[in-house]
Amino acid sequence: MRGARWGAWLALAAAVGAALVGIALGARLLGQPAAASAEPPDPGAGLRAQSRLAELLLRSGGLARHDQPVGLATAELNALLTRHVEARRLPLFPVLVRADAGILEVAGRTSLRQLGPGSSLRGLASVLPGALLDLDLWVAVEGRVEVRDGTGELVVERAAIGRQRVPPSWLWAVLGLDPREYLVWRMPRFVERVEVQPGRLLIYTRR
Repeated sequence: MRGARWGAWLALAAAVGAALVGIALGARLLGQPAAASAEPPDPGAGLRAQSRLAELLLRSGGLARHDQPVGLATAELNALLTRHVEARRLPLFPVLVRADAGILEVAGRTSLRQLGPGSSLRGLASVLPGALLDLDLWVAVEGRVEVRDGTGELVVERAAIGRQRVPPSWLWAVLGLDPREYLVWRMPRFVERVEVQPGRLLIYTRR
């Protein structure tokens, strides 16, 4: 009798423990990465970003001096991304960035309902209630920016859903994306390197 009572208590304790772990994991999955908590950029940030890019174009044509790197604040880049850039086939909006010493974080908001047909979680849409399908999920990747042979690349070192770390390959499967389509891009050959500093990017160009 006493053994049965102990067994019932152990089963109850295990169930409570599993529920607490599930709640903690859910809270981490639904949390926000650091990039998502950045302050909204001021109204002029997008125009400043465009002027920085225009300066790069002038340098490419030899119409401007380039003794100093072009500085682009992450607030300016975020304004450009959220107001002037449409990410087609990408189930993330908005897309935001955060710069730290040598590390660039890129984060975006999505939901299970928005995931494309290539997502490994797409099948959940038929079994989960609508309220869960529409919950905001933030995904984020962190890495180094490398420039070589006319291309730029974000070399991913860490990935997360909310504040829960996950393997980058698992995140690509969840989103149904090929990272080479979004994390490797053409870079003008006169751009020598991109230095990531806290709060900004410095774009160095060749003479």
